[in-house]
Amino acid sequence: TSVTDATRDVRAIEPTALPPGSRVVLAVTGLETYIQCLRRGQLTHELKITPDGVTPMGPPIAAAGVEASPFDPLVRGRLVHRLLSGLERLPLYEDADVFVDAELTALGYDPGEVRLRDARTDVVRFLRSPVGGALAALAPQARRYELPFCLRLPAAPYELEIRGQIDLLCVDEDGPLVIDFKHARSHPRSIEAYALQLDAYAMAVSRMMASDPPVRTKLVFLRDGPKVHEHLVDGARLAAFEVQACAVARAFGELRREPGLWPGRDVNVCQHLGCGFLPRCHSQAPARA
Repeated sequence: TSVTDATRDVRAIEPTALPPGSRVVLAVTGLETYIQCLRRGQLTHELKITPDGVTPMGPPIAAAGVEASPFDPLVRGRLVHRLLSGLERLPLYEDADVFVDAELTALGYDPGEVRLRDARTDVVRFLRSPVGGALAALAPQARRYELPFCLRLPAAPYELEIRGQIDLLCVDEDGPLVIDFKHARSHPRSIEAYALQLDAYAMAVSRMMASDPPVRTKLVFLRDGPKVHEHLVDGARLAAFEVQACAVARAFGELRREPGLWPGRDVNVCQHLGCGFLPRCHSQAPARA
């Protein structure tokens, strides 16, 4: 689907102006896309268009006893999160290897499945790392996995509701710590983009725990050995995030009044973001590397 096709599709949609007082509800990941570029968010989340160079997800990997299916990276990532959420059972086993194999078996997977090799290896390596060891040493009640949250921010004349889920919130002697796991390799562009998610998580934790900033957050790329990027969210970052988020909510209200594509970004910004829509929005620009 080209941007021309997308424009036609958008114009076919009846404009839906948001009356004052309306609530704009966005997931954290969606908000991140809209903050990067309003058009990118519209194409991705409103029109469900897959950017160039992105392969649509296939069916999930098979559990034990089921005919093999193509490996789905999304399901693989969820499986890694499931394994890490069982950390309180780690002391029951003599080694991280045995623990991970037992967890995989309990979830219905064959630990020897070749397509699980990377996921299994990466989780074991993390559990043996200093960060993994420190997490395992915490009392179970000091760790909370997959913690859902809902943030509401005034974005006059609207209200913005941000929904999300924190991979791991733990509390140590220094206070709350947010950890976000990515079963991927780190890249400067991805680290920059994920910072917005971490800001949202930090704001949610600050409100839930009545804790003043700064809030500590860590981004863990499990494919890198693991590689940990620390991200301290202070009051200035929280204020900047709120301004950006509320601007998106107001844009929703204003841009929905008329049909058509929403504003894009300068080609240099698109190249910096590595956007898959680059050749569609800027026909003379090269595709992302």
